[in-house]
Amino acid sequence: MANPAKRKGWVFYLEVPGDPVAQARAVPRISKRGKRWKYDPVECRNWKDYIKVLARAALKKPFAREVPLYAEIKVYLRRPISSKRPYPSVRPDLTNYIKGIEDALSGLVYYDDGQIISMNISKLYINDPAKAGAWIMIGEIVPDGDKQG
Repeated sequence: MANPAKRKGWVFYLEVPGDPVAQARAVPRISKRGKRWKYDPVECRNWKDYIKVLARAALKKPFAREVPLYAEIKVYLRRPISSKRPYPSVRPDLTNYIKGIEDALSGLVYYDDGQIISMNISKLYINDPAKAGAWIMIGEIVPDGDKQG
């Protein structure tokens, strides 16, 4: 199937070293007065804040609000000790890692994660714990008829 758009235009790259954290469900709370709210678990919030700090340092300019984007994200995890398979299918799900990364970059690198219309994601296991982390590339999608790039 042919790609209707070319991947050209401005591209944002980010490498995030450290053990990736999957986005957990928000924790519901109720105050003494009956007010309800939800919050991210501390570990998830710290991971998102870490990504934001690195993204701010690497960011030249944010993507415009109306620009469609593509994303390529690779999450590198420590290989589980108990697994001997080359591709262990263990929890947490890949999409939970991606949700946290998308949330961290939303409002900073792009206006909203709804701008991402194409995505290539991978969960890869490594033997060297020092190489754990995430590799992120986000770019503009330019239609074939446009003369950019």
